[in-house]
Amino acid sequence: HVLVSTDDSKLQLVDLQGKRTPVKFSDPELSDNVPLMASKAGDRYYYLGVHEGYTVLKSFTASAPEAKTIQEGVVTFSLSPDGSAIALEKREWNTTKDAELQLIDANGKKLGTVAKGTLLGRPSWSPDGSKIAFSVYTEGEQGMKGMYVFDKASGKTTPLSTEIQAYDSPAVWSPDGKSLMVYQTVYEGEKSNNVTYVVHLK
Repeated sequence: HVLVSTDDSKLQLVDLQGKRTPVKFSDPELSDNVPLMASKAGDRYYYLGVHEGYTVLKSFTASAPEAKTIQEGVVTFSLSPDGSAIALEKREWNTTKDAELQLIDANGKKLGTVAKGTLLGRPSWSPDGSKIAFSVYTEGEQGMKGMYVFDKASGKTTPLSTEIQAYDSPAVWSPDGKSLMVYQTVYEGEKSNNVTYVVHLK
């Protein structure tokens, strides 16, 4: 199934034949908005909603359909393949602080901070859930810039390329987890081109 949001502030599961099944849940704060991103792991649903004008990560289950906020200040998020962890971009609004790429568990408990930067690309989990690929751009001379891979077991972050700073698109893993593909817009004066990179991991 694919989990999608609709214009009437609802979520639907769509199967490969196009059949749509409404997902029942309760969130009064979605009356004038739609879920911005949504994912499902087991019987638990996650989506980006709104609270007091700012985006937050909310969650509910079929047996407990009242959505609850599990993390505030979330810009993007990505579920691990087994649903046990979530990589998310967290930002404090109305400040000049860098955004953070954080790891939390399925209930919202913080597990650690992976990276910080002015702009972060949407994190992408490897097929086996052992690694996270992400891009980051930091203003100024200091700080992280480029594309990185974070190893969840060791906690080690490995730089792949300073040329790739695709904060507007996520990386896509090959099924075997040995290669990454990512595109970004490259500007040369007034001209711009969409460039696709393929990175092979050793």
